[in-house]
Amino acid sequence: MNIQNKLENLLDLSFDNIPNSSFFPCSASENSTGNAVIKFEKEVMPKIFNLFDKIEINTFLDTEKKNIILTSTNFEFISLNFLELLVEKLYNFYGNDSIGSSKISQFDFQQIRSGYWSGRLWTDHEKYEIPILLAYDKEEGLSLTIFYQKNEFPPRSVE
Repeated sequence: MNIQNKLENLLDLSFDNIPNSSFFPCSASENSTGNAVIKFEKEVMPKIFNLFDKIEINTFLDTEKKNIILTSTNFEFISLNFLELLVEKLYNFYGNDSIGSSKISQFDFQQIRSGYWSGRLWTDHEKYEIPILLAYDKEEGLSLTIFYQKNEFPPRSVE
């Protein structure tokens, strides 16, 4: 099973089919490279992976790229078990992240309780077919960003 299928199954999403009519268009702008970007949002219930209650999608009109941002707007520390499970599953898909971190540790929990956690960064576009970023900030909440680009070639298989 390739990484896209694994992520879509884990999160119960179909990256190619969102945003759809259930999403609300929020804004249109131009990014720093001059590409037109349309932002869509949707609140979800039940929560995705028992953590995320909002999906934001930034679509880049000139490309097949989109950033899919799952957010927990009201992250509660009782959700740490679900976060630990999510990190474990992502680690099983990707291995160590871009800075060498693996499964969640007590140090990670200390950072979260202090209000900021740099999380996990599988963001090297050369190494990871679908880069992702998982982080927490007490002001912004918990977020999982998926840097998705529709691939015209058959996806690589992940062991």
